[in-house]
Amino acid sequence: MENNKWLKICFDMMYDYIPSDSSFNENKEVKEKFINISEHAEDVCLHFEKLLNDETGMNIVVYSHLCNGIAYGHQECFKYESALQWYLKALVIENIIDKENHGSHLIYSNIAMLYSEQGLYEQAMDWIKKAVEIGVAINGEEHPDTAISYSNFAMIHHEMGNYDEALDLNLKALAIREKMPNNENSADIAYTYNNMAVIHFDKGNLNKSVELYSKALAIREKAFGINHHLTANSYNNLAVAFIQLEKYDEAIELMKKALSASEFVWGVIHPNIASYCDNLASVFNEQGKYKMALEWHFKAMKIYEEIYDMEHPSVATTCSNIALVYDNQGNYDDSYEWNLRALNIKEKMLGIQHPETATSYDNIGSVCTNQQKYDEALSWHIKGLSIREEILGKEHSDTAISYGNIGLVYYWQNNYDEALKWHHKSLIAREKSLGKNHSDTALSYSNIALVYSAREDYKKALELHLKSLKIREKSFGEEHPTTALSYNDVGNMYFYEDDYDRASEYLFKALHIREKTLGDIHPDTVDSYNNVALNLFYQEKYKESLEFLIKTVTIKEQVFGEEPYENVNMYKVIAKIYELSNNFEKRDEYLKKIENIAEDDDE
Repeated sequence: MENNKWLKICFDMMYDYIPSDSSFNENKEVKEKFINISEHAEDVCLHFEKLLNDETGMNIVVYSHLCNGIAYGHQECFKYESALQWYLKALVIENIIDKENHGSHLIYSNIAMLYSEQGLYEQAMDWIKKAVEIGVAINGEEHPDTAISYSNFAMIHHEMGNYDEALDLNLKALAIREKMPNNENSADIAYTYNNMAVIHFDKGNLNKSVELYSKALAIREKAFGINHHLTANSYNNLAVAFIQLEKYDEAIELMKKALSASEFVWGVIHPNIASYCDNLASVFNEQGKYKMALEWHFKAMKIYEEIYDMEHPSVATTCSNIALVYDNQGNYDDSYEWNLRALNIKEKMLGIQHPETATSYDNIGSVCTNQQKYDEALSWHIKGLSIREEILGKEHSDTAISYGNIGLVYYWQNNYDEALKWHHKSLIAREKSLGKNHSDTALSYSNIALVYSAREDYKKALELHLKSLKIREKSFGEEHPTTALSYNDVGNMYFYEDDYDRASEYLFKALHIREKTLGDIHPDTVDSYNNVALNLFYQEKYKESLEFLIKTVTIKEQVFGEEPYENVNMYKVIAKIYELSNNFEKRDEYLKKIENIAEDDDE
C-alpha cells in the first residue's frame, strides 16, 4: 500500500509541473522541479515493478501514465533512448490492463513522434501505422482520437517530404473534426487548417497557405480573443507566409500582434516570444535592414538565455539566424562562427545523424563558398548530403538543396561539367518532390542557366531563365522581388547577346518591382540601377546612364559603406561618359579616384 501511495503522489506532483498549454521546458525552475520529481518517480516505478500483477487495478493505470510522463520528460530533455524505454514500459502496462490494446494506440503514436523528432522516419512510420490501425479498430473512423492519429501520421509524411500524402491525412482529420460540435472542436479545426497551411507553404502554394492560415486565425480570434497564445501563434504563422510573399509591412504588423498577445499571456520571458522576435528579425533581414535584424535576433537570444541552458535546439536556430544576417552583410568570419555554434549545439543535443545537423553542415559550406574556400565548402556540403541521403532519401527537397549547393561550389571553381551534373541532380529531385512548377524548381533552372551563361552559351541560358521566370510569375505574381530576379536575369542575357532594347525591357521591369517592393537602398535595387546604367551606356544614352551610375556609386559608398575599390569599374564607365561629353574636368576627377585606389592597393 505504501508503494502505491508514493506512486500516486509522484504522478500527481509530476503532472502539476507540466503546463497544459506548452512545453514544461519553457522555465528553468519548472524544468528542474519536473526532472527532480521524474527521477524520484523512476525509483518508485522501478520498485513498483516488483509488485506488479493483474490485480492492482487503477494503480496500474496510474503507473502506466506515470511511465508515459517520465518518457515525455526524457524526450523534452533530448534523452531519446531513455524516453523510448519508458514509453515501452508504459506500453507493456497498457497491454496488461487491457488485453484488447484499447489504450496502446496513443503510446504507439507517442513513440512514432519520438522517432520522427530524431529524423528516424522509417521507424516512425512503422509505429504510427500501428497506432492508426489499432485506433481505428477500437474507435472507428470518425472518433476524435482517430483524427489525432491522422494528424500525427500527416506530420511524419510532411517531414519526409510526402506532401500529398500529408494533405490527404489532414483532410481526413478535418472531416472528422468538422462533424463534431463546433464549440467543442473549433480549436482542433483551426489546428488542422494550420497544419495544412504549413504543407502548402512548403509546396510553394503561398496563396493557399495564406488562405488556410487566415481561416485558422479567424477561428482562434472568435474562440479565444486576440490575447491568447493560440491566436498569437496564428498571427505569427500568417506573418511568416507574408515574409515569403515579401509583403513586409503586413508581416511586421502581424508579428507585433503576436508579440503583444504573447506578452499579455506569458509576460516578456517565454520561448514563443523569443521565436517571434526571431521571425520579426527575419523581416528586417529580408529588407536589408541588417542592424535592426541583429537587434531582434539578440533579443531572442537574451530571452533564451534566461529560459534554457545555452545548449538547446531553439538557441541553435537563433545562432543560425544571426549567422545568416552576417552572411548577407558580407561578414563571413562572424557568420562562420555563429553557424559553428549552432552546429555544436545540434550535434550534442540531436546527434550527428539528424536532418537539422545536416542543415548546419550545409550552412557552413555556403559560408565557405562565399569565403572562396571551395575545398572546405565541398567537405561541409558532402557531410550534410550524406546525412540527408541516408535519412531523407535522394529525392527529398532538402537533399536537392545539398545537390544545388555542391553545384554552386563547382560553378565558382569554373568546373562547369561538375556544376551541371549536380544542378541537374537537384532539378530532378525537386521536380519529383515538389513538382515542375515549384519556386525551388525555378531556382534549379536559374542555377543551370548560370553555368551556361559562364560558358557564354547565352541562348541556352536565356531559355532556362525564361522557364524560371514563367514559374515565378505563376508562384509569386509579377510584382514580386523573386520574379524581379528572373526579369533581371533575362535582361542580362539579352544584354550579353547585344540585344539592348529587349534587355532594357526586362531590366527596367526588375528595377520598378524592386523600387516598389524593396525600396531605393536595398542591395537588389542598387544592382538593378547598375545593370540599367550599363545597358543605357551601350545604347549610347549617356545622360540617362550617368544618372543611374552616380546613384549606384553614391548608395554603395554612403549607405552600405563599401570600399572604393569595389566601385572601380563604375568609376571607369563614369569617366568614359564624361569624356564622351567633353567634360574633361569631371573625367579627370574619376580617373584620379581610380589612381588613388591603385596607389592604396600598392601600399
